Amino acid sequence: MKSILLIIIGLSCSLLSAQKRVDKIIDAQNISTLYIDGANCFNIQIVASTSSQIKIQTKMEGEHSEEMLVVTRTQQDSLYIVTRFQPLFEADNDKLSAHKVMSIELDIQIPENLNLVVISDIASVEVEGVFTSAFIELNQGQCKLLSFLGSATVNTINGAIYVETNYATVHATSRHGAVALQNLIPGENQLHLKSIQGSISVIKTE
Repeated sequence: MKSILLIIIGLSCSLLSAQKRVDKIIDAQNISTLYIDGANCFNIQIVASTSSQIKIQTKMEGEHSEEMLVVTRTQQDSLYIVTRFQPLFEADNDKLSAHKVMSIELDIQIPENLNLVVISDIASVEVEGVFTSAFIELNQGQCKLLSFLGSATVNTINGAIYVETNYATVHATSRHGAVALQNLIPGENQLHLKSIQGSISVIKTE
């Protein structure tokens, strides 16, 4: 019984040690554009609110989570966010092995009316709120724009595109997926939605 208890405690400690959370808060006063390099991320969530700050919460899980860094860099009026391994880190005999056992989630809160750029090979992206513009390019993941107001360009290869919006003109094409568009009230915002394999849905909001 004692040995079983020790095993359980050991497993719990190893799970805790494999989890990492990083929180950052950045003054957004002079920021107009947010760039996210999501090459190492599986899920990215961005919510626009009336806040004057950019809040970044990163959750990492996996045997190499302690080797992962969240790097932010400000250049003129743009903020760049990227997750990457520490410079001296080397994966065990396989450059991809670390990614196979890592799970990284980005949860970001930003002020309204910013420009957003997200590029990722594996991540699914969820965006909510009011933006000046959004450019999202994904390989495997899907994209959701929820209660979205603004112009957007979304390109996916395998992932579906789902949009909730209004007061916009929509241009949507999918080579192998279904396209379902509700009639929106025309507006100055432009939505360009394109996928190769994924379906595209646009839902009218009030």
